Formats: sequence, C-alpha cells, structure tokens
Amino acid sequence: MAAVKGPGLYEFLTEAELQDYFNALKTELKVHNVGQLKFVTDEDLVSLGMTRPEIRRLKKYFNKHCPQTYLSKFKKKLLSRREAEPSILGVGEDGVRAAGVGPGGGGPRVPNKHIIPTDAIVINKELGVGEFGVVQQGVWTNENGERIQVAIKCLSTERLQSQPLEFLKEAAIMHTINSEHIVRLYGVVLDSNSLMLVTELAPLRSLLECLKEQSLRSSFPVTSLCHFSVQICDGMTYLENH
Repeated sequence: MAAVKGPGLYEFLTEAELQDYFNALKTELKVHNVGQLKFVTDEDLVSLGMTRPEIRRLKKYFNKHCPQTYLSKFKKKLLSRREAEPSILGVGEDGVRAAGVGPGGGGPRVPNKHIIPTDAIVINKELGVGEFGVVQQGVWTNENGERIQVAIKCLSTERLQSQPLEFLKEAAIMHTINSEHIVRLYGVVLDSNSLMLVTELAPLRSLLECLKEQSLRSSFPVTSLCHFSVQICDGMTYLENH
C-alpha cells in the first residue's frame, strides 16, 4: 500500500485560512512544500506581514500534519544543550553515589554526553524493570576505544507515547545534572524503534540494596553511614537548587 501523502502547500495554507501568504512564502522565503515550514522562523513570518495569531495558527496546523515524535523531541533537546564534563564515579539504580559502593576514581573519563551509535553498545544481561522500560547491564565502547561498563535503560516507543511527559521530564533532568553524587547520563542511543539511556553503572548494586542486605551490615560502620548520608544530602541539595 502506498504511503499517504500530505497536503500540498496551498492546500495546507487554505486549511489554516492563510492562503493569502502562499505567494510570499514561495517567492520571498523559498518555501515550496509543507515540510520546509519547519525551517521558517517567527521573524520570517512577521516580515511577510503575518500576525501573532496567524503564526500560532500556522504552527498548530503544521504540528497536526507534521507531528514531531518523542524521540526527535528528545534528540533535539539533547543536542541543543551545552555539554558538560561528567565525572567518573559509579552510581546505583537509585541515582545516589556512595564511596565504597561504586567504582573508584581510576575508571575511564567520559568526555561528553552525546548521541551514542547503536553498534557501540553491547547488552549483557537484564538488571531489572523500571517505570519506562527494562534496565540492562552492558558495555559501551567510546570514541577512544575504551570499554566502559554501563547501565542501559531501554525504552520502547509504546512506553514513550503512553507516558511522554513523565519520561521527557526525567530525561531532561538527567541531561542537565552535573553532580558527583547523582546518576550521570553518558548519552543516548536512538533508532527507529527504541531509545536507550546510557548511564554509569555501580557493579556492586545500589546503596539501598546493599544496606538492606543482612550479610553486609558489618561492612557499614556508623562512620560510613554518616559519610553516605552527607553525600545523599549533597545530592538532594543539588537537585533542590537546580
């Protein structure tokens, strides 16, 4: 079956009751189809004499005929932010780092948060199931050839579409975090069917899991627990201030 073709530029503008701008869009802005409207700025439209209500109406109909996927929204958000240098400490599933639980300072330093190619990720085993998908343990081979143990949160498009706002909020927060006591996002893997968030891995599990394990109680003297508490408070303070 042939793909359904969208409306032509004139038909689109007629539906939006903006057909009077057809010639100006073609001759002055060199727009020849609906898809090219995504490159037009508000200033361009104002220069044609379009009012603010008309611009809003144009955007409304454009989003109707050319909806932006949640993956493309996240990719745009990711690429538009200034990349910050991540640290090299390990983290747990609960998002809190703790000395003695994650890997130490001798691990590889990841230079940037970025889009990670699919073939740079090897998934080894499942760690658990989260709100938006399955969490896997795997290996990321970075641009320097270093093999880094990572946690991979695999999200399906179905889950993204059922809870888009919640996921986008979580992803946006993770992308801006720059604290040594909070889970760090290395990057994302994008393909047509899924999205993977690649984060640091604590090979000895999360702090919460370790504290609940009876056999490990003797490994956590009061001084260590106080140290963990300070780190947790520092992480929570960072989140509160950002």
